[in-house]
Amino acid sequence: MAKVCKKFDSVSEILPNKDCVRIKVRVLRIWKMSSFLNPSEVNSIEMVLVDEKGGKIHASIRKQFLYMFESKIEEGQVYQMSYFSVVPQTGFYRTTLHPYKLLFQIKTKVVAVKSSDISHHGLTLTSLAEVCSHVHDYEFLVDVMGLLSGISAEREYVRDGNVTKMVVLELTDTSGKCECALFGDYVDELNKKLGKTSGGLPVVVIQFAKVKIFRDQASIQNVINTTKIFVNPDIPEADAFKDSIGVHGIMLDATVSVIGPRAKPAMDEEFLRMYPKKTVSELSEMEEEGVFAVFGVVSSIVRGEDWWYPACKCHKSVIADSGAYFCNGCNKHVFQVVPSFLVGFRFISCVLPCLWLLIDPKTMCSGSIRMQFRSSYKWELVVTSSISRGRNVLNFPREYTRNCLMNSDRKIYLIDVASGRVYNSKIFTSGQNKENKFVYSCWKQFVTENKLKFRDKVIFNATTGDNVIEVQILRRRRRSR
Repeated sequence: MAKVCKKFDSVSEILPNKDCVRIKVRVLRIWKMSSFLNPSEVNSIEMVLVDEKGGKIHASIRKQFLYMFESKIEEGQVYQMSYFSVVPQTGFYRTTLHPYKLLFQIKTKVVAVKSSDISHHGLTLTSLAEVCSHVHDYEFLVDVMGLLSGISAEREYVRDGNVTKMVVLELTDTSGKCECALFGDYVDELNKKLGKTSGGLPVVVIQFAKVKIFRDQASIQNVINTTKIFVNPDIPEADAFKDSIGVHGIMLDATVSVIGPRAKPAMDEEFLRMYPKKTVSELSEMEEEGVFAVFGVVSSIVRGEDWWYPACKCHKSVIADSGAYFCNGCNKHVFQVVPSFLVGFRFISCVLPCLWLLIDPKTMCSGSIRMQFRSSYKWELVVTSSISRGRNVLNFPREYTRNCLMNSDRKIYLIDVASGRVYNSKIFTSGQNKENKFVYSCWKQFVTENKLKFRDKVIFNATTGDNVIEVQILRRRRRSR
């Protein structure tokens, strides 16, 4: 007899390996993620959910289940949801502090309900002083509220071959000031909302913003399709904020000042605008030297060579000679050198393979190299008779270990694409080579429960920097007797 869930789980207490997760939540934010290689194709739907206690969790609908749920879920509405896979939340710029996220499965149930007990905004406000205290890019998105005390002139720059708008805001709260950069459609959205204000310094809320370090200073930026902007929102948090601002002597009826063009496009954006774009085949046919922008995919790093070399203070490379170093640039022996990096990598192009060297920018007159890495790794395994009897461990390919697993990963999570079942176990290392990794217990359980047979094919699909692997079984055709 099937187990029936009679009460709702608290979002903050959701853990893996629970038989039934049943929640009542409001959809705070929902957006579509494009495929890496085909931006016009939707790869998944992402969302942030909040319950009546204020607990928030990220949820994902993968490509194979879009047809089931895409038309059923709307932003701002409340739903009863049940039956998910619960997996660790990894990666940078995570939407919530919850250590896990929910994956919709074929058996996931979604029912629309009415509820006034769940917050419509689900804000978890961070003070501007706390934002500015970061010295590295923060791995979680933040919500901030402040008076719009300054705004820059609208600018345009070239990004990925497209003209993108940009504006910089100066936000002020009782703890201090912080800059916020908005890009693209968010600039138009802000202008539209500011046009409806009646004067004075408006209260601006930026929800789901990322913290970035630019020139050793922390600021916030929007995340495309994820960030939400509110201007003078009619919510209790905004009323309390206005009262606290007044106590600290900040004048609400002042005018918004114009700030200078402090934020500049990133170095790689300037590089793409300044220098001509070339394909690998075009570069191979050129005889003259120059600086060019080339876009492609790095297939692998060249190993077995040192990743650094000694350089003179003039940034030219040096060679060891008679107990010192000789610099051809200075034409003399030097005794103090600076280590500089030199990395070789293989570059994929549609015409011909090639090898590139990424050289320390201090040794170059100008320029930059833009790199784009693969976002996933896939491999296949044909079931042997020994595997079908559960006698083998699951050895990971070295390319997967090298490019996908993090050094801090201690567990692996296998997700059966067909059933949504999650299998997990400890990662083991074989021998002295740290790239020889394998798992046993979860693999044995997967083989046994799915009744893998001789010559069945198993397809593994993993993402860079993620210890979650999606597993798909292709059954061998059996001859009918």
